[in-house]
Amino acid sequence: MKLACSGLSCGYGGRAVLTGIDLAFSSGDALCLLGPNGAGKTTLFRTLLGFIPPVSGAVALDGRDIARLSRRELARAIAYVPQGHTPPFPFQVMDVVLMGRNPHLGISQSPGDVDRGIARDAIDRLGIGTLSERPYTDLSGGERQLVLIARALAQQARLVILDEPASHLDLGNQVRLLARLRELARTGIGILMTTHNPQHAFLWADRVALLAGGAGCQVGPPDEMLSRERLSVAYGVDLMVVEANAHGERVRTCIPLLPAVDPDRKTCPR
Repeated sequence: MKLACSGLSCGYGGRAVLTGIDLAFSSGDALCLLGPNGAGKTTLFRTLLGFIPPVSGAVALDGRDIARLSRRELARAIAYVPQGHTPPFPFQVMDVVLMGRNPHLGISQSPGDVDRGIARDAIDRLGIGTLSERPYTDLSGGERQLVLIARALAQQARLVILDEPASHLDLGNQVRLLARLRELARTGIGILMTTHNPQHAFLWADRVALLAGGAGCQVGPPDEMLSRERLSVAYGVDLMVVEANAHGERVRTCIPLLPAVDPDRKTCPR
């Protein structure tokens, strides 16, 4: 399964925020979307998901314009994991995951044994079986993100789009979340994730899409896209990209550099 756009412009009220976007991801891909605040990452996601129409161009799912697909058809193919989610009622974790079965049910149909089995499998796949009877609202941020991913798995979509899933997580939970996402990509599920942290792309992604400057989207392997020059231009700060050897594997990371302090300066640098 493949979601793709070519020459896409997206925005609001006919005014483009992003132009010239060429992007595609398929089942089994691990694609990380990077860009500074205001670069248009959320706008692009909303367009790819069909929440807002393109200003120009189109988004296609296996060659079919998503504007011609029903919401049910899209939901069976693409799952969305939002940045944050707090339901108005303390549903049990199992009930939240079961909501992923909605695209496969009739309007008045309740989940059956098959649906519950699929939800249990999704919960077990993410190693959160001990949470299944707990209220979702009582969970930590990391646990909630895993529950939302389990809901996406219960949806049985082949493509999953995640909006900054690690933004509110501590370091340990970030690493555990990225490990789970990498495992899912290896099982044939396409993962498109946005993040503010380039380190996540170094750790996890097969390809990186870099948004900067409001025009176009550069896509390539992490070693090519996550260079000192590209990241410095995108984020407007100086940084270093360094390499190390860990357990026999080459590991890369980026280190931001603070501006030199002028001892005679009385105000903060801009």
